[in-house]
Amino acid sequence: MEEFEDEFPIPKRLLERMSMLLGTDGFKQTAPGMFVKDMGAEWKAWIAISGESYSLDPRIGVYNEELVNIGARARAMVGYPSTQPPETGPPLIMKDLEQLIGEDADCQKHLTWHMDLEEHIAAGRNYMPELKTEVADDLVYCLRKKAFPFFVAHTTFQSIVDAISTRECWPSPACIHYFPLILIKLGLGKDIPRFVKERAAEMKNENVADLYERYVDALLKLVPAWES
Repeated sequence: MEEFEDEFPIPKRLLERMSMLLGTDGFKQTAPGMFVKDMGAEWKAWIAISGESYSLDPRIGVYNEELVNIGARARAMVGYPSTQPPETGPPLIMKDLEQLIGEDADCQKHLTWHMDLEEHIAAGRNYMPELKTEVADDLVYCLRKKAFPFFVAHTTFQSIVDAISTRECWPSPACIHYFPLILIKLGLGKDIPRFVKERAAEMKNENVADLYERYVDALLKLVPAWES
């Protein structure tokens, strides 16, 4: 898939159009195809657009900058520094935009970011299939209608836990690194040992499990005493 994505990259003009449109809503493109907005109180709205020249895969999420910064410090303490570029997350929770759209008839009419590749090939077209720039307008339209309310509704630690427990959306692969801090924020620090033990038991590699346990130990040393 990576080779195919390199062969048919998302058109730069499309991302530039998205950056311009989302910029009017307070988003900044912090990496190619990634847009972040400050929601206040350390919370950030997160949009990531991956895919190819003929099909996009938009995902949304939220993250908390305070947690990201503490996590990065803890990783450095155990000799596993973060490689995450500044202002790119990672998010705590994620959801595909198309899952969020669901059966919304209005947004379904604007779902134009997939081309029929088989039809393109069958037609004998000898040029690279590319989405039109106007697709950015449709995509941002659906983001504004469906994703923006999602961002507003998920800017508390309780809302993150609820979203995961009800399967409204899924935890990002990185969420495991921040969940102990979320438990502390919710006054549930006593549950951290059990959470860490369960997560470590799920890890097939003993070295990875040991590193995770040492990371959490470092994490807790960085938390102010009044929060623990």
